[in-house]
Amino acid sequence: MIEEEAVVATIENDGRIWVEKPRQSACSACQKPCATGQVADYMGSTTVRLVVDSTLELQTGDRILVGVPEDALVKGYLAIYLLPLLGLLI
Repeated sequence: MIEEEAVVATIENDGRIWVEKPRQSACSACQKPCATGQVADYMGSTTVRLVVDSTLELQTGDRILVGVPEDALVKGYLAIYLLPLLGLLI
C-alpha cells in the first residue's frame, strides 16, 4: 500500500470528501539543475485535489492518510504506457 498524508478540504453530503496535498517534485532534494527539476519548476507548487469515498466522521482541515494499493498503481501504469506501445507495434 502506497500511503500519503492529505488534508480534508471539502465534505459533501453523499459521503465523499475532497482532499488536497501539495505537489512534490521527485527530485526535490537535489540542488543541481536537471530536466526533471525544470519540469517541476514549470508545473509550479500547486496542490493536488482528489475525491475520496469515506464513512469516517471528518471535519474540514483534518489530516488523513490516503492509501493506494500497489496492484492498482501497476494496472494504471500498464494502461498508460503498455497499451499505447502495443498499439504502435500492431
